[in-house]
Amino acid sequence: MLIIISHFCKFTKLYNKYLKIRVIIDNKDGVEMNTTNFFKKYKKELIALSMYILFFIISDFLVALIYVLGIDLTNTTSLTKQIISLGINLVFPILLIIVYRKDLFNDLKKIKKNYKSYLEIVITYYAIGLIGMVVSNYILQFILKLGIATNESSVRNLINTIPIYMFVSACIIAPFQEEMIFRKTFKDIFKNKIFYIVFSGFIFGAIHVVGSLSSYTDLLFIIPYGFLGSIFALIYTKTDNICMPIIIHLLHNTILVMLQIGMGV
Repeated sequence: MLIIISHFCKFTKLYNKYLKIRVIIDNKDGVEMNTTNFFKKYKKELIALSMYILFFIISDFLVALIYVLGIDLTNTTSLTKQIISLGINLVFPILLIIVYRKDLFNDLKKIKKNYKSYLEIVITYYAIGLIGMVVSNYILQFILKLGIATNESSVRNLINTIPIYMFVSACIIAPFQEEMIFRKTFKDIFKNKIFYIVFSGFIFGAIHVVGSLSSYTDLLFIIPYGFLGSIFALIYTKTDNICMPIIIHLLHNTILVMLQIGMGV
């Protein structure tokens, strides 16, 4: 958790510096920018940053709120705890839907018109991403003898222990909110396409690794996670439709979870 908070603080500082530069560049004509104009001009970036911040804190805040209200969950059944956990985890995706409802609705409408070109882009780049992820994982696991990532091991154990909860969490909630945060909000903030694709992938990979870091060698697993994350960002850039990386991410996770449940892979 401390590593994630530290990483979040560094990102926030980076963004603040970036925003200051944007203000200077955009205000090069010397026109005074008051608070109202500032928020109007950078509304999209400020909303994106707010969503990024909430991504890290909202679940912990809701859990803390439950304890502050004196609600005791220690004696509840496992099923009840899973239902409550899912309820907590659904709050942020619902908030994202409300905030970005216009963009999501417009992107959904564009699928019917452009599905052929979208399908070609998605299949092509996802195949590249999958090959890159498989090859890098093979090198890390069998050549460097690092085994599987700690995060992957934890997810597999949870799937075997609480499969229904993990199916909803890993196959529906996680793909949606991760694509909205690491692809949608990042694209709203960073205008340089190459930087956006690389940075989006790196942060996506880091988030999947640093939270369950057991040794420094685990950091190498940022490579496969990050590579696939960058591919999702590339798909979003090519299609300009956030629904595309959401759908492919959802299918990717669903296949992996179903393999784990059905075959113990």
